[in-house]
Parts: sequence; structure tokens; C-alpha cells
Amino acid sequence: MIALQTLTFKLFIIHHYGLPYEDEANKQIDLTILENLRDFDFDIKNIPDDVIGIFTGSDQQLDRIETTTLGITDNKKKVYVLDHRIFSAVDTTKVESPAYEELARYLKYPFKTVSGKPLRNFGNFIDSGNGNATHTIYRICNKYNAYGEKLLRPIKGNGTQELFKKSKAGGKELIILNSCESKNTIMKLVQQAIHDEAGSFGTNIYFSGNLPDDYFIQLTSEKRVFKGGRYVWEKKSKSNLDRNEMLDCLAYALVAIEWRLSTLGNNPFAELRIYDANQRKKIEDKKDIDTSEVNIDEDKYIEQPVHARKKFGFVQTKSTGKNYFKR
Repeated sequence: MIALQTLTFKLFIIHHYGLPYEDEANKQIDLTILENLRDFDFDIKNIPDDVIGIFTGSDQQLDRIETTTLGITDNKKKVYVLDHRIFSAVDTTKVESPAYEELARYLKYPFKTVSGKPLRNFGNFIDSGNGNATHTIYRICNKYNAYGEKLLRPIKGNGTQELFKKSKAGGKELIILNSCESKNTIMKLVQQAIHDEAGSFGTNIYFSGNLPDDYFIQLTSEKRVFKGGRYVWEKKSKSNLDRNEMLDCLAYALVAIEWRLSTLGNNPFAELRIYDANQRKKIEDKKDIDTSEVNIDEDKYIEQPVHARKKFGFVQTKSTGKNYFKR
């Protein structure tokens, strides 16, 4: 319906006014303006205290896994793009590729805010759409667990009108994403970020200064086009040298947020506030484990010993819809 309305408006502009139509989503933003959005006050090692949860989106390529990490605040008022990193390997189509082990260690890392508040990694999506690695991704997702559930969840894009939905392929469970809608959201957030009233919108996005040098080039590497009766996003350049994985990873991570919220009942942020309050109490009780000496950049990830780790798994009750966490 939205696509039809937009097409009708496009034809009206062209035929009634004789003017070229420019899709708002495709308006070129000066790269200098985007670079000025970098904020060096936060990154993956300096996570703001108002963050209540971590989410990631990963993309599989032949020689690497790329992962974007987000942090959200209460009511999703702020979305922090904390990190984008690459786990390199010779061949990630193989289940024994070390890139997957490195990714799992990273996702299990005991992230904390600047004040020491423990943070949970609530949702990790990884693309399984590459036919050469689909079965590998399924096996990897079944291999690693955290908090009593799967650490990674396989996804595939552009297969649903909803933002996401559960599905099965070859007997394997996965989540189908509406990648187009997610990228629409990204462009909206970016345009709001450079607006005169930036920071005052319902959801506002913030970018770490330590993101890769070509981050904003990749973030704007696609354009929205109308094909087959619907809008889709495609690369502006046909060259394989021009990359768009950082845009894809951000799209996956944003949907991971919405997916997790959908599992927490009618008032998901109320549940997250309670959980966050319990994490803050750990600081007061001095029960958190000190990992201040860990250098994330050198991949020296710490895994808490089993006897010292407390499980905080999601538990959905069928009767009341409450008590989603084991606290």
C-alpha cells in the first residue's frame, strides 16, 4: 500500500508539475556532514551508562565475518552504534573456520558500561542467505548457547511484508527479515541525526568515533528503487570493490532489537527496566567481576568460569506474561 501511494505521488509530480521526482530516501548527504556525526566519547570499551542492552548483526563473507554492535537506552530513545569489527578467516563456508569461534567469544564477552554495570547481549542475528554457507550458519547457530538459549540466530532478508517473521527452510528454523523496511528506518534515523532538531526525535541514532574509516561510505552505498511492484534497496555501484556489509549489519542489528522486544510481552521496556535495576544493584553490592584489564582490540576475551557465572535466561510465563528473567 505504501509503495502504491508513493508511486501514485511520483506520477502526480511528474505529470502534473512536469518536475523530476526525487525519492527522499535517496537524497545525497555530504560525507563531511556524516563524518561530523562521529562521537569519540563512547565506543565498545566505553559504553554509556544509560545503555540497557546490547544487540548485534553479522554478515558472512567468504573470508570474514563482519559484526555491528548496538546499545539501546530505555524506550529506545537512543541507539548507539558502538562498534563494527571483522573476524577474518580463509574460508568461512567451513564450520571449523576460526572466525566463528572468535565471533562467539566476542558475543559472550562480559560487556559493561563506564560505571561497571553488567550488560547482557540480548539478540544476535547472522545472515544465512549466502547459499555457499547456509548449512554452515545453521550448524554454527546450533553450536553456541548463552543464557539458556541460542547465542546466534540465522536470518534471511527480503522475504516478508512484516519487519520479521519465523520460518523454516529444509527443516531448519530461521527468521525472515524485511531488509527494505529496516534500511528505510536507517535512512530515516540518519536524516534525523543531521536535522536541526537532532536528538529530540522518538528514536535517535549516535555513531562512535571509532567506527571504521569507510563506515559512512558503506552506510550510504545503496539506493532505493521500485521493482516488481515494490521498493527494494540495491548497491549504487556494480563494482565488487564497493562494499555494503556495514549497512547490512546495522539493518540486521536493528531488527534484532525489535525481535527481542516482541518476546517480552505488552510492556517490554518495563521488563528491561527491572532487569537493568538488578544490574545496577550489582555495582552497589560489588558483585561484578573486574575485567578492566581486558584489551578487546587484541581479542583477549574473558569467559567467566561456570561456578562464578549467574544465569539470567529469559523465561516467558504462559499465564501472566510476566517474569521474563531469572533474576
